[in-house]
Amino acid sequence: KNTYSAESRGKLLRWFKSTVRHMGSRKTNMIAVGTLLHTESLLARFVNRNEFQNWNNKIIYRAVIHDARREDLWERWAKIVFFQEKYKGTIAKYQFDEENLDFDAIFPKLRERSYVMEDSRVASWFDCLDEGFKASFPDYSERQFQQIEMLLKYFREEQGGLKAADSFFNDHKELMLEGSKVLWEDQHDYYSLMKIKKIEGPYEFNREMQNDPRNLEDCYFNPEKFQYWTKKYETEADLLNDFRDELDFFGACDPSMGEGKGKNLDYSAIIILARHRKEGIFYLLKADIKQRTPEELVQDIVNCHRGRTFSGFVMEANLFQSLFIHSIRIQAAQDGVHTSIQPIHNTTNKEHRIKQLGNYITPGWIRFCRDHERLLEQLTDFPMGSHDDGPDALEMALRCANLTPPGTKWASLTSDHGSPELKILPENVRDPNRREYGSDYDIYNDKLENDPWDDDD
Repeated sequence: KNTYSAESRGKLLRWFKSTVRHMGSRKTNMIAVGTLLHTESLLARFVNRNEFQNWNNKIIYRAVIHDARREDLWERWAKIVFFQEKYKGTIAKYQFDEENLDFDAIFPKLRERSYVMEDSRVASWFDCLDEGFKASFPDYSERQFQQIEMLLKYFREEQGGLKAADSFFNDHKELMLEGSKVLWEDQHDYYSLMKIKKIEGPYEFNREMQNDPRNLEDCYFNPEKFQYWTKKYETEADLLNDFRDELDFFGACDPSMGEGKGKNLDYSAIIILARHRKEGIFYLLKADIKQRTPEELVQDIVNCHRGRTFSGFVMEANLFQSLFIHSIRIQAAQDGVHTSIQPIHNTTNKEHRIKQLGNYITPGWIRFCRDHERLLEQLTDFPMGSHDDGPDALEMALRCANLTPPGTKWASLTSDHGSPELKILPENVRDPNRREYGSDYDIYNDKLENDPWDDDD
């Protein structure tokens, strides 16, 4: 239970770092073995995070190494298991529809109340039809519960459920196993693993058998929907050479310095997008998410502008964060780099803003890079994860792009302080009060009102 408490996970991590890691001598070897039950657990940090870089042989074992290729046959098999399709006498789901049974609700409740792995144990589901189960469906009549009992009967007998699915599998075995590979064939062959996955549910299966504790049902963004430009291009240079002058560049930064000192600093995120002017597809070129000091963040943003002209680059300017923009301009002037930083003030709930990314991720309007592991992890864990700095910056970059028509240029001006100041040309500015995909925002002129560094007086 400690795995699911953020406070307990933090205490365990501090105990390990302060006590366990310093035990033994220089010749002492430590071996950590276990199952990953949470994305922020200590074991997950060992294998996924950079804080234990001196640990060697970080291995994650998964029961299923490669899935079978014929997904269509496995989809049919799953329908047969749950009486949604006939096969050799299977009683089809629609024969029970007159009783108005909610199959999507019934089967999860049955799974909660029994641990079913083999056909011989399906009979134990009859024990689940107690008062506790019936209380989950207060509107059901005795006639409907009798229909559920009949359904379980077909699970046991030759003409239905797993028995019929077994027949289907045996008739298509070679095709259904094509391309599959498992870790321990003698313990769990591929077919037995697929039974466990279907009966227990994908979350329990992925956590216990695949060392993947993420529950995709709780996560807003499904990683299976992510599309990647690295599938076609090996490097960013290859992508840019292919499109040449057809791209506009946009950037955003979430400073997120927050509280903490030293190693406990919050993450800050810098995102760079390239938008194809005709197709409208966004290519994610940079997702720099890490812990750094304010000075390091300022320099990193300046470096992003070296050799690249942005059509828009925004930085969150809520509260003290607006002070960063002035520091960036000073550093850019010292380095001889032109910047195009605009402050952006977020007035809408962050979680709501990030959720709007789904309108672009699901249909493939955003193409990711597989090298950006931390961003992909934060998107997958959202909204359950501990950090969302990357998705927050991605939303701001996308919002900036949606404000900016294709081919927009930024005009370079000089402020009273002598630092480069870049403003978007007035003829290219959309109405800042227009709300993009339900999100509230305000983009201000980059000349801050009541500039705290204004010493002209």
